[in-house]
Amino acid sequence: MNELIMKLLGGSLILAAGWLAGRKMADGAEARLAELAELRVALSALKSNVEFGRKDLPDALMAAAAAGGGEASTIFASAARGIRDRNGTAEEIWRGSVAGSNLQGGDKTALSAFAGALGRPDAGFLAEAIDSAIAYVAGEEERAVPVARRDAKMYRSVGVLLGALVCVLLI
Repeated sequence: MNELIMKLLGGSLILAAGWLAGRKMADGAEARLAELAELRVALSALKSNVEFGRKDLPDALMAAAAAGGGEASTIFASAARGIRDRNGTAEEIWRGSVAGSNLQGGDKTALSAFAGALGRPDAGFLAEAIDSAIAYVAGEEERAVPVARRDAKMYRSVGVLLGALVCVLLI
């Protein structure tokens, strides 16, 4: 009797571990959605601060960093500090901040694309460049939603199924 209880307890722990592993992988699949949302919010805040708030670039970038969060916050805050400390041109500093981030390749390319508009006195030109980056992020977000949901569901299922398989193999 004790042996059966121990096997059931061990099996339930293995099943729970499989479920937790699947859940962890599902959270990773959904993390891209959160990252894209943070980028969109930060870019929108940057546009508002440049276009309507008429803030200087380091202050606008810091405000965007505060609005964003996560990786977006790191990129925008790093760029703001670099520009404030005069570590190069705004374009070089922005490209360096984006290159040093954990974003995917296409996201880095899209964010680096408007680097040439940074530091120019024409706020309208910068706002247009930010709009194109926002459009890219929104498009990526739209494409990523069904993929993330599908992958998250699959990872959760695979985790439980692998846990059940290990249980069956051990019994």
